[in-house]
Amino acid sequence: MFLNHSSNTRRPTARFSVRWLSLLGLLALAAHAAPAAPTKAPSANLGITKSVFVSDGAVRKDPFFPTSTRLRTKPGDAGKQSPKADFSGLLVLKGITGTPERRIVLINNKNFTSGEELEVRAGSGKFNIRVMEIREKSVLVSIEGVTQPKELLLQDKLLPFGERN
Repeated sequence: MFLNHSSNTRRPTARFSVRWLSLLGLLALAAHAAPAAPTKAPSANLGITKSVFVSDGAVRKDPFFPTSTRLRTKPGDAGKQSPKADFSGLLVLKGITGTPERRIVLINNKNFTSGEELEVRAGSGKFNIRVMEIREKSVLVSIEGVTQPKELLLQDKLLPFGERN
């Protein structure tokens, strides 16, 4: 009825944990009792200079590759700006949905409502377009960088139900 617990039936994990705790305690005492090695204090007048990178106008220099000619302007390029590509021809009106009071259009896989402006990706460029007016089968958009609004027509190239290419 009574269980006899002798000292020989102790679990081995308890013996190991007591040994590890006593070993850690001795190491902590040894580290605390050891005198600290004197360290050199840093001198107060360090000569650290602040880096300054110049990159405006014709004076452009790469701080990591100072002999590189990559950032320097070419003699024939002075005053010439690269023309911004016109990607407005790549805009596609894919659908018009919603109620007549609240129409939603899908242009290049982006949803727009009337008056909304978003960034659209077309070709290799990105630009902002604003939907000015949503009509029955078209939409009038204002394109960033283009002075006149452009009308995008809804395409009627829907495949018949059973036909696939």
